[in-house]
Amino acid sequence: MKTNLLFITAALLLAFSACNKVTESIQRDIITKTDSIPFELAISSNTSNPNNSIKDLPGLLNLTEEIKKAGGFELKDIVSIKLSSFIIALDSVPRKTSDGKRDSNYVDTLNNIRNFSSIKVLIKSGSKTDSLAKAINISPDARAAKATLSPLIVSDSLKFFVNAGNIKYDLSIQQRLPTTKIVKGKVLTNYTLTLRK
Repeated sequence: MKTNLLFITAALLLAFSACNKVTESIQRDIITKTDSIPFELAISSNTSNPNNSIKDLPGLLNLTEEIKKAGGFELKDIVSIKLSSFIIALDSVPRKTSDGKRDSNYVDTLNNIRNFSSIKVLIKSGSKTDSLAKAINISPDARAAKATLSPLIVSDSLKFFVNAGNIKYDLSIQQRLPTTKIVKGKVLTNYTLTLRK
């Protein structure tokens, strides 16, 4: 009986000491509000030297504000940051249909995504630069108003850029067909933040 009592006491002491060492770990993934960054691409008829670029598009991600929405987390609680989506969306060109109605979803037949064979994006912060996303072998057949780019950067590298702030994007566009007017559009970006405390 005395041995059982000692065993029960020892078990209770171990249980209580283990309870004191347990800390609650909370993890949450949040998807940031979509950045919508406008851009303009100059008219280019030169397809023999088809590289076109747009430099220093400012990133609009407000990391502090995004984390505040998650409730109870701080910047130091970021475990990883992943690029969820990077989309180039050209502005639609309003026109009248044959019955006189306004067609606001019309894609310009001469100036659209099929004018480009590839798009590559660099992310910059201060003096540091890395490849962020790309779309290669864009179809020459389909008239399209947007292209979804594949992420290239690993989340560990991306965390540095986003934490450092002052993000900028450089777009490098390989042209397949000439453009006949200024091409306007938006860069749409989303990031997934993993927070843990």
